Amino acid sequence: MRQILLSYTTNGGYDLNITSSFDGMSQTAIENFSNVSGSGNYTTDGDQITVRGSFFDFEVSGVDISEFQEEATATYEINSDGQLRFTQDETLSPVVSPDVTSTSSIRSVSVWERK
Repeated sequence: MRQILLSYTTNGGYDLNITSSFDGMSQTAIENFSNVSGSGNYTTDGDQITVRGSFFDFEVSGVDISEFQEEATATYEINSDGQLRFTQDETLSPVVSPDVTSTSSIRSVSVWERK
């Protein structure tokens, strides 16, 4: 199947809700971002979308997060409310030292609404 490379631009604002769980305890933090924008290209295959670029260019605690954006693949759907929902699961297992490893399971869910 031939895939067509499409482009996108974004602008607006959003809320970032981060929930962390460790040893049965959870903690949630919420940050609000406004006046953000981004651009890039994407392809789709079934319910999978591969994005090349960043949806939003922004800074967190003075660090430009857009510098860390790489190609990403996620599942997408348009729900009954007309919202575009992206879901991405990722597992990171960095080696901290020869005797210690750490595993993080990350589920990112992004729900977009046209305003």
